[in-house]
Amino acid sequence: MRILFGSTSLAGHYGPLLPFARSFAARGCEVLFLVPPEARSALEGAGFAVREAATPDPVEHQRIKDAVAADPTAAALLMNRDYFGRLCTEAILPAALEACAAWKPDLVVHEPCDYASPIAAHRAGIPHMQVAIGLARLEWGSLHDYAAQVLPAYEPDAVRIIVEAPYATRLPESLDPSDYPQTIRYQEDAETSPAEPLGADLAPEGSTLVYATLGSVTPSTEFSPGAYRVLLDAFALLQRSRPEIRVLLTTGRDLDPATLGAIPGNVRPERWVPQERAFAAARAVVSHGGSGTAYGALSAGLPGVFLPLFSDQPHNARLIAAGGAGIQIETADIREHGIPLAAEPADRARLAALAAELAGALTAVLDDPSYAARARDLGAGLSALPALETVVGVWSAKAALRSNI
Repeated sequence: MRILFGSTSLAGHYGPLLPFARSFAARGCEVLFLVPPEARSALEGAGFAVREAATPDPVEHQRIKDAVAADPTAAALLMNRDYFGRLCTEAILPAALEACAAWKPDLVVHEPCDYASPIAAHRAGIPHMQVAIGLARLEWGSLHDYAAQVLPAYEPDAVRIIVEAPYATRLPESLDPSDYPQTIRYQEDAETSPAEPLGADLAPEGSTLVYATLGSVTPSTEFSPGAYRVLLDAFALLQRSRPEIRVLLTTGRDLDPATLGAIPGNVRPERWVPQERAFAAARAVVSHGGSGTAYGALSAGLPGVFLPLFSDQPHNARLIAAGGAGIQIETADIREHGIPLAAEPADRARLAALAAELAGALTAVLDDPSYAARARDLGAGLSALPALETVVGVWSAKAALRSNI
């Protein structure tokens, strides 16, 4: 059987597809990813065959990014309608149609911001399913409130086609009620072997390791490098007050840590480390609240400190903090006005206060065991869901039945 996976180029978007791809491949299915060129090397490095779609028009993409930088409050509209809904669909749809016609997959699996793959699957009469990135209500809203304004230009009934197909999410209903009529909940299969440990030089005996990340998208936004400097300034404060705390900071493959300026001695900067390795060694996570990091940390029973910057991050941070598993730093001002590099005295004072607040929040999360206890409780809710292998088994059977017709 052949399974086609469709995604835009962002790691946080194709990441949730990878466990499904591995599970289908383990069942002997042929797996092919259809993605823009920017994602090719990462997916091939993960062991998958890749077919390239076109890159969304770079000139139009830059115009959208400039508009978001000028008015961050318009980010949801501009990214979901104009970038994902229009540019990405326009770029990916021809390759998706060709892949469905020539490669003839038995099933198409896509992430919520790839609208081209389900349209192509529908036209070819191929079953398709969606794998959530984050909260169902936000993905429902992104589709209905923004993308729906442009998708009829590519397929008149696109919204219904997507909504009526299965929607798979790794979040329990208690955290994430869903309006998708075919919502399927799952937990990722446990690793068959333990994650390779981090080096003892990073987390020596007697130390407390904190994993810090702002995800893969932040480096290309107006929040970089300012948000990273806030993190580093907070960790510098902790170096003096809590020398036992060590920090693993990942910046993403597109941001060289050397460009961030002075790095405190308690921080190890890396472009990328597999999150399961960091989660296995850490006692807490400092993050932007991106879905992969926020809920991955919960699955590992780790409390969080959140510095949300855009997209679903404030919603994820608020949800987890309200559940007692972390602390959210208020960033509405940053999200509306950006984050300067402290060129003016007022900015320096503002960012210093933010760094101090973040350092205090991390200290609180580490010192108060209730945060870790609630993270474990919420993580147990994720672990109680059916195994991903069960979902894949059902869809493998459906795909096999179709291929034999």
